[in-house]
Amino acid sequence: MLGQDVAAAARLFHDASDFDDRIASVDDIVRMEALLPAATAELRSALEGSGGAPPSEAAELPSAMLEQALRVSYLEVARAALILRNFARFRREQGWPFRLDAHSCDVALRSRVHAILPQPDSHGRAVVVFNAGRLDPRVCEVKEFHRMASYVLEQLTADPAVQHRGVCILFDLRGADVAMARHFSRADVRRGIAMWRDCFPCKVKLLTVVNASPFVHAVFRTGLSLVHPRVRARVQLVPDAAALRGAIAPCALPAELGGELDSEARWNEWIDERQRLEREAAEAPLAHALGGRAPVPPARAHDG
Repeated sequence: MLGQDVAAAARLFHDASDFDDRIASVDDIVRMEALLPAATAELRSALEGSGGAPPSEAAELPSAMLEQALRVSYLEVARAALILRNFARFRREQGWPFRLDAHSCDVALRSRVHAILPQPDSHGRAVVVFNAGRLDPRVCEVKEFHRMASYVLEQLTADPAVQHRGVCILFDLRGADVAMARHFSRADVRRGIAMWRDCFPCKVKLLTVVNASPFVHAVFRTGLSLVHPRVRARVQLVPDAAALRGAIAPCALPAELGGELDSEARWNEWIDERQRLEREAAEAPLAHALGGRAPVPPARAHDG
């Protein structure tokens, strides 16, 4: 999406539905968790086609995915069903499985276009960095970067705490310029918009843009003037990385953004650990059948 008219990119959140500004209290979360089993059964029934509605391929999704959609939708079953139907349709159209894996995204992952920070921000929100300047189509096709972004989002939001508290996207524009637009086809732009709009259960709480050139800064401000005020309030344009230090602990902030984290080493370790867990999970059924160890549970975003 980088290099397209920023107003169009900002309209990813034009209806404020994916850009969430509600804050659930601890009591709210406890009540939601108590009601979750009944809501999950109702959602499963809706996806299977009860009440005269056509059945959806999303009915094949695991219960954990239904629970995630309900948490981010504040138990609104109709809203959760819409997101999951869109999710299933999008994955089918792209030829992607419902559950992505680190092995198939290896090249794009190691480009560090996206990276999950090891600690949440000062408000308890998980943080994912988008290093726009690293998006190089010579490394792999834009579609593979999108696939990788979807995988990272899956991992980031696997934890119920993240599903409740939401996600902050740190949009680092170092090394990025408008000329990068030539690398994006119309299909790439449509895919990039579709994968975010009502198509994955995630609460986006904040988008922070850092290291923008004066020109890009001005374009962003123009684009933001065209979107819903609720969305505009959730986008921060910060002048430089120094403004991030109060929101993200120095030990969790990459060194290139003024922190202490060796982000390249840490991210490669994270990828290696995800791939190790995937190999063990693939081998576990056979080992279990032969009397070995039990199957390995799926990894969470902040493990490792």
